Amino acid sequence: MADVLDRLQAAARQRILFLPHAIRQMSHPDRMITPEEVERVVLGGEIIEDYLAIITAYRPDPELWSADFKRRL
Repeated sequence: MADVLDRLQAAARQRILFLPHAIRQMSHPDRMITPEEVERVVLGGEIIEDYLAIITAYRPDPELWSADFKRRL
C-alpha cells in the first residue's frame, strides 16, 4: 500500500484529476471544498480506496462513519 501512496502523491504533485461528480459535490453550498483542500488531504492523508482520481469530496458526518472514518455505518 505504501507504493500506491507514493504513486498517488507523486501524481498529485503534477496534477489532480477531478471527476465531474467530485466537482459537483465540492461545489454544494453546504460544503464549498476547494481544490487546494483536496490536494492537501491527498498529499498528507491516508488511502482508503485507490482510484488515482478524485471521484467525490465531502466532509464526513461523524454520526455516519466509524471513529476512524474508514467505514460508513
